[in-house]
Amino acid sequence: MALDGYIFNLEREYATYSNWYCENRHATPEKCRARAVLQVDEISVKVGHNHDSDQPSVKKRIVLSKLYKQAESSVEAPSSLIAEVLEGVSDEVKKSLPSKEVMAASFNEFRAKTYGNFSLTEMLVYNLISYQMPRPKAPF
Repeated sequence: MALDGYIFNLEREYATYSNWYCENRHATPEKCRARAVLQVDEISVKVGHNHDSDQPSVKKRIVLSKLYKQAESSVEAPSSLIAEVLEGVSDEVKKSLPSKEVMAASFNEFRAKTYGNFSLTEMLVYNLISYQMPRPKAPF
């Protein structure tokens, strides 16, 4: 979870809330003890951070996360996905990302690991990925 320029990792989920801790919890030399609680639609930070936020790094991770989620659930070519997700992203964040070629190769590798040696047709037939087929028009 990204919040105010910091990344929090899920620690534990309960029925009505979840506990989160700062990703720098295990950092050296000084561990960050920041914690957050997420309840239905409210987030509260229980302990403050002992380090500065890193907005560009957080934005970069959000973009990469969106790219991988798209790659996982789409049959589009990596170059199309990358162009779609990068639309509206600041130049500063784009400069911090890997090259488009590296990201495309990474997506292909990710898909191969996720779906094995299935062809695109087999992935669609076995519902490994979703694709909304256009409805045929009635012949009359």
